[in-house]
Amino acid sequence: MITENKLVPIPDIKPIQIPAQQVHDLREQYKNPSTRAAAQQGTGLTFEQVKELVESFTQKALESATAQQQQAQQLQQQQAQELKTELEAEREKVRALEQQLLEQQQKKRGLFRR
Repeated sequence: MITENKLVPIPDIKPIQIPAQQVHDLREQYKNPSTRAAAQQGTGLTFEQVKELVESFTQKALESATAQQQQAQQLQQQQAQELKTELEAEREKVRALEQQLLEQQQKKRGLFRR
């Protein structure tokens, strides 16, 4: 009945749970002969209508996934740029420290030469 969309389970709950009201409503439909025939016919949608619905949902899901992927790429590029900037700053610190060390070494050599 779930696969036929006669009952709709509560999403994201394991094990599958179905609201009691749906079960009672469906039972009433099967008790009443006039509604039993309608319930057995399914959704009442044509193949083309179902196809259009599936295509619409698929397109929306694809657009959403594409947008999320683009956002993730932008975030990744931004983080990479920040890391590059940070790395360059650290390299500059190392260069400055190397320069200071070289200057200190040259000063010491000058004292011992006298």
